[in-house]
Amino acid sequence: LGLLISAASNDVEASTTSTTAANLSSVTVSIPTTSLLLVVAGLSKSTGAANNASIGLAINGTEVKAPQAWTSSANASARGLVWFLIGPNLASYERSMVGSAFSGTSGTSTGFMGAEAADIPVGTITSITLRGLVGDALITLRTNGLRVYEFTG
Repeated sequence: LGLLISAASNDVEASTTSTTAANLSSVTVSIPTTSLLLVVAGLSKSTGAANNASIGLAINGTEVKAPQAWTSSANASARGLVWFLIGPNLASYERSMVGSAFSGTSGTSTGFMGAEAADIPVGTITSITLRGLVGDALITLRTNGLRVYEFTG
């Protein structure tokens, strides 16, 4: 029977008004890529324009999941959650990842299937970074409560 252990956390809010992908919350870790990982964080979108906010993921500085919209395009605030389950990186399984992001306030959600932007690195994971962008610079995307868990056993 395996255990879920906390590998890292970051409770410092990060934000962006960038319309191109920008780094948000990040943690430094030392986890073998043969481990199964769970990454979870809170999300927030402000009002300001009729457009959406997008979230993605970078591992060791490489964007593995390009930001994808998780909110509606209404000029409305949104609060939600993002999670990624990253599978053991074994030969021929370098893109084994799944996840989802949803807005509890707008009822919008999106599913992430695989690390389509790049392979998950081989060896050791040293950093995990949420990346995001907004559809209009009048909107602010915020992340907080980033948690990384490692499944053992």
